[in-house]
Amino acid sequence: MNFWDIIIATGIIQALVIGFVILFNKNRNRVASNTLATILFMCALAFIGVLADKMYDSSIHRVVTNLEPYMPFYFTMLLGPMIYFHVKSFALENYRIEGKDYWHLSPVLINFIPTFLNLSLLLSQKFNFSFLEESTVNGLVDDYYTYGDALFWAHFSCYLLLAKRLFNSIKGVSKNITQTYLISLRRFLTYFLVFQVLWLPFLLVYISDYRYLIWENGLYYYPIYIPLVILIYWISFKYFTELHAYGLIGKFRKSSILLALSEQQISEAVVKLRLLMDAERMYLNPNLSVKDIADRLTISSRLLSALLNQHLKTNFNDFINEYRVNHVKKMLIDPKYSHLTIASLALDSGFNSIPTFQRTFKAFTKCSPVNYKKQAVLV
Repeated sequence: MNFWDIIIATGIIQALVIGFVILFNKNRNRVASNTLATILFMCALAFIGVLADKMYDSSIHRVVTNLEPYMPFYFTMLLGPMIYFHVKSFALENYRIEGKDYWHLSPVLINFIPTFLNLSLLLSQKFNFSFLEESTVNGLVDDYYTYGDALFWAHFSCYLLLAKRLFNSIKGVSKNITQTYLISLRRFLTYFLVFQVLWLPFLLVYISDYRYLIWENGLYYYPIYIPLVILIYWISFKYFTELHAYGLIGKFRKSSILLALSEQQISEAVVKLRLLMDAERMYLNPNLSVKDIADRLTISSRLLSALLNQHLKTNFNDFINEYRVNHVKKMLIDPKYSHLTIASLALDSGFNSIPTFQRTFKAFTKCSPVNYKKQAVLV
């Protein structure tokens, strides 16, 4: 095994671990969690298949070689629908995969073509039928693995475009998704779209008469699978660092800590929280923390986080940054601040990083600060 093989091997472990963690998380959005876990399991299975192809003298190679004719390791036609369902789970409240949705899964039968051909050959040999020749089946299976990726690329591209179109329709509308996860979901889709563009030239070479160049230069499948490994680690990082924001905790069901409070107590806490923001403008403090606000409200940091996540449908960063962005927006159109640069306005509004400000401002307003100011002037 070389360095890249080790990277793929660690990707297998990471995909399986994070997949099971997501799957067995009880407090979750079921469709979002199941589809994401399925994507991770599919990647892990594909990694096992491609890694076994290179480990000729290993036991894993022998096991996979014996299983592969009768069990698919590459469920390529399932990836697109899973991403589409994942996005759709945030677009529609209480969404479940049912009825006509299952038609989206029917193309996965294409992934069973080698299985069907090999099983047919096995039965033909067992019962002495002569309608199938081993050379014919092997030729068809080879053609499937050579040209089937082109079909998968087209199929996956269509579903990515459908998912992107659906994503664009839920921005700023759906209540089932936080601003932070909205950013993460956009990056998730963008990553796959870029992956498709990068994969296309590799695919064209692979299905042409020049595919031998891929093997002679030692590329193998690394240009495809290494980016997928990177994506898996990114998903893992986002899941563990932004669990609430990542949208996999259900429809913001009230946790036991909030159930301990009456509706009146929750409402009073929200009013006090808004007062701290509107009257005292605590968000202008660039070092503001959950504990700072919780202390002013005389509640625990855990209770404040639960209040934001399950009652206000947001998280601490999104809640504070929305106030900061609104503060910048007001100053951008106020002639009194026209002598100040946008960077100065951002720092005066509580942001401690200009790149973070630019990214956050665009996430909330769908345009850059410069364009926002120009549009305000025109109005």
